[in-house]
Amino acid sequence: MELIAKKVRLELNNKQKTYIENLFYYTRSIFNYGAMLFNNSKDKKIGEKEIREKFNKRIEKDNHIYEVLSIESVNHTFKSINSAIKNASKKEIKLKKSYFKNSVFLTNNDFSIVRKNNSKYYFLKVRSLKTPIKFKEKLIYLNPLSVVISRLGNKYFASFSFSIKKEVLYLQKRELFTKTDRSLGVDLGIKNNYTLSNNFIVTSPETYNCYIEKIRKLQKKISYDKNELAKSNNNIKRVIKLQNVFYKVDSIKHDFLNKFTSVLIKTFDNICLENLEFRKFQSDKKYVKNFINNSFSLMHIKLKRKASRTNKRIYLANKYYASSKICSNCGRKKEYLELSERIYTCPRCGLVIDRDLNAAINLEKLINKNVGVVDAELKLRLQSKFESILLKNKIKFNCI
Repeated sequence: MELIAKKVRLELNNKQKTYIENLFYYTRSIFNYGAMLFNNSKDKKIGEKEIREKFNKRIEKDNHIYEVLSIESVNHTFKSINSAIKNASKKEIKLKKSYFKNSVFLTNNDFSIVRKNNSKYYFLKVRSLKTPIKFKEKLIYLNPLSVVISRLGNKYFASFSFSIKKEVLYLQKRELFTKTDRSLGVDLGIKNNYTLSNNFIVTSPETYNCYIEKIRKLQKKISYDKNELAKSNNNIKRVIKLQNVFYKVDSIKHDFLNKFTSVLIKTFDNICLENLEFRKFQSDKKYVKNFINNSFSLMHIKLKRKASRTNKRIYLANKYYASSKICSNCGRKKEYLELSERIYTCPRCGLVIDRDLNAAINLEKLINKNVGVVDAELKLRLQSKFESILLKNKIKFNCI
């Protein structure tokens, strides 16, 4: 059995919005109550048990919260307080606000997925809510364990968790499980985003750079003073607009990475990546925008997750492995190579090659030591297939 999460956008009417906002209010108030107790304490040694005892004493006379929220969803909020305390250590916990991202945890007892009048479409039925909620997307699986309803800007989402057998996954996604006995080296660069060892350069969409002017204008208008934000409704509207812009940027980024990683796992069994320290690159002011736009760390996470499900291997090169300095033809290592040198020239064998492509070929050779080399004729056949798959998924690429 495997746990799988699926996030779906919801279509709500005004009554449904007021009901779910009411759920957000109660979960937020419980969290903020625990955070205030922790922030006001001198030693900051208050734990989850003490906060629960004080909260239960306060609610002894009026148990209105348990009429709206179930015990399991209340327990989930206390767990989130406990994790916030662990992360905070001796610092203060930030309080949750109504206009920022809010969420509610619900279990099987609190909701169900229902058909309305024997129609094709399914709906989300939450307890003590008469009308069921519409989905904007189709649900593949219909027996979820739990759901987290969240809001970002003006948009509402439901992220379901399912437990599914591996056999069912295999039947639905056979293409990902098929073995090709191929290996690939992927070099992560700033100029060329993803340089592959099979002479392809894949470029990610410039999401952050396209919306950077919009983000700057909105951030200048928003006043971050606590008193002003609480008073003015216009300021809150600007915050919601900014959240919608960031949601657009994230959705484009996730769409590209999901397509690109699935293409790699369909066509290759063994993939070698660079083991980079992303925090060091993010601290550099020159490369911050490019790293936010490309999001290499997210690509690493998605590739590893898909490879573990499909029984395919991902190799990480050593941090100190100089993939760009070593010649891919003769194996001689250059002592000095600056970032401005985009073309690699070998002094021994006279090889002239793109710097990133040279690094990608060296990464592929690391796999070939363990697995074995693929025939040249087979490589050419599979290269044309790979090109057609990239065109189908509308991924931008160039051939070297």
